[in-house]
Amino acid sequence: MNELWESATGFYTQELARLQQPGQWWQISVVLLAIAFSWLAARALRKYFESTSKAGPDSPLEIVATLSNRIAFLVLLGLATVAAAAVLERIELPHGIASIIAILALVL
Repeated sequence: MNELWESATGFYTQELARLQQPGQWWQISVVLLAIAFSWLAARALRKYFESTSKAGPDSPLEIVATLSNRIAFLVLLGLATVAAAAVLERIELPHGIASIIAILALVL
């Protein structure tokens, strides 16, 4: 049990040390910006569809509005983090977290 505890504390110590590097903070900042952008864009898209959809519940516009409410945030987050990971890679900063979030958002 003592070896397991030492292994776990060593892992957390290593991860905390990695988070103190400036490259990791750039990555976290870019991901947070992508989340904020995606949330605001999904919200604006939802308001647009709410203002334009005065048709019945089975109309094509209403179906598109419902579908966009469900997937808009994840698709926008995936695309924004893909772009962020590409920019981070281009300027030679770590981009692992952004890539992982992009994959997870697009898969969901």
